[in-house]
Amino acid sequence: MKKVFSLVMAILFGAAVSFAQTPATTPATTEPAKKEVKKEVKKAGAATKTAVKKTDAATKTAVKKTDAATKTAVKKTDAATKTAVKKTDAATKTEVRKADTATKTEVKKADAAPKTAVKKTDAATKTEVKKADAATKTEVQKTNAAAKSDARVTSSGEHLKKDGTPDRRYKENKTATNSDHLKKNGTPDMRYKENKKDSIK
Repeated sequence: MKKVFSLVMAILFGAAVSFAQTPATTPATTEPAKKEVKKEVKKAGAATKTAVKKTDAATKTAVKKTDAATKTAVKKTDAATKTAVKKTDAATKTEVRKADTATKTEVKKADAAPKTAVKKTDAATKTEVKKADAATKTEVQKTNAAAKSDARVTSSGEHLKKDGTPDRRYKENKTATNSDHLKKNGTPDMRYKENKKDSIK
């Protein structure tokens, strides 16, 4: 566009210079010269218009060509990036699947190991519990038999413990003792009236 503008200026400048160099003559001689100058100016204007049109057309075609080239380049790069993205997506999906299957198998193995260990320990504890139950049953039976033999009955009908003291579980031993209320250690219980009278004396 600048070239066209400078070309137009140069033509106008040339026309102005040629017009300025024409000798000043009488009006009769200047009219044909003016006509010639007008013709030249018209020719120069027409030439500049055609030059401007040509340069405009050339720039438009150049712009169209560059636009088309950039569009095709963009399409090519878009297609290349799409294919690259598809390839990377496919690769990541396969890697994710492989990792998922690997973790699932590891989890199954890890889950199976404690389950088998728990089953083994459960079986071992069950057998131990059965053995302990059997041992405690036999011990209880032995102690029951010993307790029955230890409970002695005297000739007066009192039941005595091993150490010879009366067995308080039996009714006759509860009423046969003194009416004083005693604590477990044998001292008089001071909550009762009859024991308080004895302590005042």
